[in-house]
Amino acid sequence: RDIKPDNLLLAEDPAAAGDSPLELKVVDFGIAKQSGPESQAMTVSGTMLGTPAYMAPEQIVGSPAPSPATDVFAVGAVVYELITGLRAYPSTRLQDTVRAKLRGEIPELETLEIEGGARLLAMIRTCLQRQPAARPSLDQVRATLDRCLRQAAGERLTDALALPTLGLTRAGPLPAPAATELSGVPAGAM
Repeated sequence: RDIKPDNLLLAEDPAAAGDSPLELKVVDFGIAKQSGPESQAMTVSGTMLGTPAYMAPEQIVGSPAPSPATDVFAVGAVVYELITGLRAYPSTRLQDTVRAKLRGEIPELETLEIEGGARLLAMIRTCLQRQPAARPSLDQVRATLDRCLRQAAGERLTDALALPTLGLTRAGPLPAPAATELSGVPAGAM
């Protein structure tokens, strides 16, 4: 659960046809948790694992357990950074970042001068909510990003574009491979 820009990779998909020759991969599952009867604790209790700028409040305090909502928080922080060029929680001091997240502070978001900008900013705001239950589901985030990407590209919103998921659409362990693919993202979308 270390979704951050450094762990996102755009790679050529030689099997892709049409307008989607690139796929987005989430890499570096160094802190991913295995589950199952044979799994062993890979971390030390009481330590904070992850990148503080992208960590959800529940990751910081250790409760409740990480869930897909934890990933939604990180996706919100990453999307904020992708569209603004700034970190959602820009402090270089760890204690300031932690304090802001635990207080539920959400970065001020300006209007985006693109089609669907208001919808995208509203999604980011809900992704960065302090309480996991207040955040949208990964499916809702996916649908909003799909709609915003299509709208920004000037496409009609009547056809269905299969924007892929992060591979994290349900509770449970992360996929076994060291990378989760996001195929089908239009080349100019990221």
